[in-house]
Amino acid sequence: MNFRAFILTMCWVFSSSLSWGQEHPPQRVDSIPGFINDSIRINPLVKPPQEVNDMRRTNKKILRDLKSEQFYDSLYRKSQRNLFTKTLYDLIFKSGQNPSGKMKLDSVISIESEKPFAPYEDLIINNIRIKTLNIYGGSVTDTTYTPLSWFEKTVNSLHVTTKSFTIKQNLLFKPGDYVNAVKLSNNERLLRQLPFIHDARIYIEPVKDCPNEVNILVITQDNWSILPGGSVNGRTRFRVSLNEKNLAGLGHQFKNTAFYDEERDQMWGYEGDYYVNNILGTFIDGRVTYNNRWDRKGIISNIERPFIVNEISNVGQAKFEHQTRVNDFYFYEKDTTYDDLTYDYLETDFWYGHSFGIIQSSLKNPTQLMISARTKYRTYHTRPEGVSADSLYYFHDSRIYLFSINFLRSNFIKGTRIYGYGRTEDVPYGFQLTFTSGYQFQEYDLNRPYTGFLFSRSLYQPNKGYLYYSFAIGTFWNNGQMQDGVFSFNNRLFSKYIKWRKYGIRHFFNLNYTYGINQLGEASITINRDQNLGGIKTSNRAGIQRLTVNYETVLFSPSTYAGFQFALFSFADLAVLADRFPMRISPEAYLGLGFGARLVNEKLIFSNFEIKLAYYPVIPKDERSFIADLDSYPEPRFDNFTEVKPRVVPFR
Repeated sequence: MNFRAFILTMCWVFSSSLSWGQEHPPQRVDSIPGFINDSIRINPLVKPPQEVNDMRRTNKKILRDLKSEQFYDSLYRKSQRNLFTKTLYDLIFKSGQNPSGKMKLDSVISIESEKPFAPYEDLIINNIRIKTLNIYGGSVTDTTYTPLSWFEKTVNSLHVTTKSFTIKQNLLFKPGDYVNAVKLSNNERLLRQLPFIHDARIYIEPVKDCPNEVNILVITQDNWSILPGGSVNGRTRFRVSLNEKNLAGLGHQFKNTAFYDEERDQMWGYEGDYYVNNILGTFIDGRVTYNNRWDRKGIISNIERPFIVNEISNVGQAKFEHQTRVNDFYFYEKDTTYDDLTYDYLETDFWYGHSFGIIQSSLKNPTQLMISARTKYRTYHTRPEGVSADSLYYFHDSRIYLFSINFLRSNFIKGTRIYGYGRTEDVPYGFQLTFTSGYQFQEYDLNRPYTGFLFSRSLYQPNKGYLYYSFAIGTFWNNGQMQDGVFSFNNRLFSKYIKWRKYGIRHFFNLNYTYGINQLGEASITINRDQNLGGIKTSNRAGIQRLTVNYETVLFSPSTYAGFQFALFSFADLAVLADRFPMRISPEAYLGLGFGARLVNEKLIFSNFEIKLAYYPVIPKDERSFIADLDSYPEPRFDNFTEVKPRVVPFR
């Protein structure tokens, strides 16, 4: 017998024997059918092509690797129960590595989303079982672990686990359907996108003695769903909120916010928001928002069926909004700020789209043709004085009709440690090509046609990295001249995952450029958090052009405490605003460097915190050169090529 194997076996037996008679919390021993069984049945009635056979062998290898990791993880947990086995474990295995010889941060997922399901293509689904996991205790790849720490047990006891029927109504398949690898991978991604779900996996188990049938196991793991919030501004102004993102395990969201401002006539204010995801399994979402505060009063109701997966071919929205608002407005053309400007408006917004699969691809999402139309009305009941044909365009009554044709395709690779810190991330690769046309009727006979164009594409090779870029241009036309036009270019890259000792490293790069073409009146843009800059959140500068560049390096640490993970990062920023074309880098630019640390627990809704220090040697005179900040970290999102609602290219 191999000496190493002998030592491992003795360690396992000895740790088990020493634990007899000791007090331990009950251990869940749920097994995952089809996941821990390496046998994969082949339909004898169909001779599979060579590529499917290759996928079956790949799938077996994946399952064997996962079995091995589960075994060694279990061995590690058992070894920590007493001093002898802990010492023996440390003698056998190198510090910072798991027993398989890989560093803890080396288990980075990289697999095409459809491949685990491909070996079972066209088999019949016999039964579907749903398993919902609490926040702590196991994972979607190993359900056997149970919470041991006081913190984990307390969090679990306070949380209401998602109901099985909530998950069931988000499934795209049912018993009796044929296995479709693309549909299952899309459904797995759909479950992971739910705001109350931390991770989700779908597993297939062959049915014994029925080679044409399979059983399906759907496993989801919850996020912590209750998010308190608030802010204090001096002694006379504060805000308190409570947001429940999974009410009673139903997947409903209910947010309540109270406002207080002693300096206002209406000192107390309230905002309530109720959101229902996927009403009765129709994939129609509903939302109602009510406001009663000094600067905003009104109600917004919205129902929408978004284009979230290719299996949903009919999409659309109906939105009604009635608001009375009080805002400060800065009008770029007049270089004037208006304080407490009051206006009241009614807005309706309707759109509908239908998709057609035009180019089919084996085990991939098809290339889609999406045709959609939209109509939007806005009427002001109260507005500032001075509205005319050549001023205060924002407050003009208007209606617009838009029509768009989209060609798009998106597929996904499952990855980890990109923007997240261990959970499964769905990295899209594909393209979208959009042509938009329409006509706007605006007050004072400012009627004009609109045309727009968008092209975006992304490429992802896990051993090289990720590249995304998009071009968009859109404009209204007045007597053959471009008016209120916008050109934008966005570029995003990140490197492959680089292993360095016990750590992991990724490099990120973002570039955004926006140019407003012959913008009327008060239109301008500034800098905000949407530009993904490291140290700049807002700017009191404005212009008609904006260029932002950000470079960031993230060092992923293997250290964890109570589910929290730790990462270090450094960054460099460049931002330029200009009021004319071409753009010039001037003393009004921002150029800086910084570094910081992130504390992350992806199972909690309030999951990301970061502290950072930055220095800007080039910055406008009246702004701070040194920045110290503690705030939540807004996780960037991928472009999934599913934005098919007709729209004007935004100038923001």
